[in-house]
Amino acid sequence: MTVEFTRQAVADLERIGNDSRLKFGQVVAARLRDRIADVIARAERSPSSAPAAKGRPGVRVAPIGRYPFRLYYLILPDRIVVQHIRHTSRRPW
Repeated sequence: MTVEFTRQAVADLERIGNDSRLKFGQVVAARLRDRIADVIARAERSPSSAPAAKGRPGVRVAPIGRYPFRLYYLILPDRIVVQHIRHTSRRPW
């Protein structure tokens, strides 16, 4: 199964990377990037492993482990579409 990213998800990744580099430094930003990549890889291997997002039919939501983010993705027959990566302190998506 392949993975695609919406424009919103790409913008989220860029913002998260820039913000974490500025606030926490290069090492923490790299660990966060690697963790997000791990969660995406898990979703690619096992798309139904994350619970369904409330109020968003077909969308799954995966926590990013020790980091306060959630990955929202849609499962399609031939691919996964990463829709959004959201900080947990923000209003639910």
